[in-house]
Amino acid sequence: MIADAESFLVTWGETADRAGWTPLDLFGVHPTAPAARFDVMGLIPILRGWSVCVLNEKTATIECKSGAKLTFYPPYRNGRGPYHGERCVMKTPSVSCRRQANKRWPIINGAKRQAMTKTLTTDDIRDLLTGFAAAIELDQIRADALPPRKHYSPGMWRTCRDSHIDFINQLLPSVNAMPPALLQELTRLALTYDPLAVRKTVLDLFAGAASGAECPEQFETAALFFGWLIVDIRHVSGDKPTIDNPRTLMMQWLPETDPLRIAEDPECGYGRPAGFVN
Repeated sequence: MIADAESFLVTWGETADRAGWTPLDLFGVHPTAPAARFDVMGLIPILRGWSVCVLNEKTATIECKSGAKLTFYPPYRNGRGPYHGERCVMKTPSVSCRRQANKRWPIINGAKRQAMTKTLTTDDIRDLLTGFAAAIELDQIRADALPPRKHYSPGMWRTCRDSHIDFINQLLPSVNAMPPALLQELTRLALTYDPLAVRKTVLDLFAGAASGAECPEQFETAALFFGWLIVDIRHVSGDKPTIDNPRTLMMQWLPETDPLRIAEDPECGYGRPAGFVN
């Protein structure tokens, strides 16, 4: 991280200062889970060898080694962070701050409920991923049994399904290494956001990772993948769940029917199945 910081400050230091980026925007990390809490992580700890190619007042564009680009939104705009009044630290010795935010990030509303519920486990994450893979395989079987369609390209959509399954298989071996702090954060997320609101973000992340459209290094492990989900969900709005079971809520993040939304594509023409379950 020292090399990332030195490179950034030489190239972008003056620009960041003029654009109003604060030390927390650049170096902020969570005090007890600095490597797991992506949602409160500043720009420099995110880089890990990547480089910044564009920076303005609101965002930074990160270029990965593969050439893919990511957009970073600083979580500490104008002294506001995701957690109201929570202590955060900068990734520099003996420096800390207490943020006094004027409005709460919605996910904190689930913190008290999490204390009374069971935290998600690595087994829960594995069940989510393996269930998603099974739903994709079942969807392929269903598509193979359908009569030919004029605009439907079976080879293209088979490749889409296969690439998703390959990516899931890439994530599964690293599930056990997910840190407890990340599992706690996913529990808060499940208790705070409507599952259907989370679903679109999760499916978009899967699509980008499986197709190679997103930076491969960004999603090498389950911890990285779900860490980026936490980051991306900050920009989602929706109703709170009405139940307090994080596993039940999480299992609704990924659909059993038409799991990759292929039937929604107008070129497919076969539509969503009625009453189709795995």
